[in-house]
Amino acid sequence: KKIVANYFNFEKFDLVHFHHLLGFSFAFLEQILLLGIPCIYTLHDAHIMCQQLHFLYCNNEFCIDGPKTTNKCSKCFCERFKLDSTENNITKIQRVFEKRVNYINSIIKNIDKIIVPTHFLEEKLVSMGIEKSKILYSTLGLSSFEILEHTHKTENLRASFLGNIYYTKGLDILVDALELLGKSTIQLNIYGNIVDKEYFKKIEKKVSYADNIIYHGNYYKKDLGKIMAATDITVVPSRSENFPTVIRESLFANVPVIAASIGGIPEIIKDGRNGLLFRAGNTIELLRKLDMINCNPNIINKLKSGIDKVKSISEDAKEIIGIYMKIIKNKKNNFNI
Repeated sequence: KKIVANYFNFEKFDLVHFHHLLGFSFAFLEQILLLGIPCIYTLHDAHIMCQQLHFLYCNNEFCIDGPKTTNKCSKCFCERFKLDSTENNITKIQRVFEKRVNYINSIIKNIDKIIVPTHFLEEKLVSMGIEKSKILYSTLGLSSFEILEHTHKTENLRASFLGNIYYTKGLDILVDALELLGKSTIQLNIYGNIVDKEYFKKIEKKVSYADNIIYHGNYYKKDLGKIMAATDITVVPSRSENFPTVIRESLFANVPVIAASIGGIPEIIKDGRNGLLFRAGNTIELLRKLDMINCNPNIINKLKSGIDKVKSISEDAKEIIGIYMKIIKNKKNNFNI
């Protein structure tokens, strides 16, 4: 705390903008607020509400209501980490969760603004008792990349999965859907960093026989133009999401998306307009969406025509600077009073 106080006192900051506190501590934010420095916090996930970030139960089903009670979260925690789930132990863990919630709430209520990119997160914050006046809805801007001319479509529908590979991202759901389709003309290209090696091993075992599923390894921003040029449709089968970058990258490149209707995704993908939605975790529904496009490729052109301009990082920066100036001005005025 002394180090933080000394540094921020020495530098004389006008405002501090947090984007995540993983690897830090809420005590870090608390110290900045004690110094009287205006603070903004952009929420990219459910960190301040859910101990494991993504509103997923221990059985990996989506926790649609969010952490309404600490008892509910305590039971989920015990089952997730295979702890003793007797009533006595649940009560002990519940006390810890209550302390966490009360501590976080006591800090959050003093933040000047919480910026959320989705109404989904906004509703969850309000449900946990955060004043709506403190919450500011503002979608995230996207850093642009070179858009290359779309390569000539082959007889195969080229579907792409992009992003970190672990259970929450639902690659197994997509692979299962293709397996159920049997022999089809759909080619799946997988791009991404393997976060969970054991999870990916199981997928590798499933697709070892399939010549229409290819893992291309990790990718970088500079590779996106080439990847999107060779993609007819992007598939985002996540079990939980807030405001996925990969969806916005696809739309920026004029590539429609098939995505799970979960979290903030339906705020970006409008079913039948710029993409298609399916119930999260529902392999059969995803299978049907893939098969529908495979049987009628003209749907892709229709979906492309419904894609709107994606907000740029420079547009986002201008909005954020405007927010900074307004908060700093209000703080100074209040101080002078």
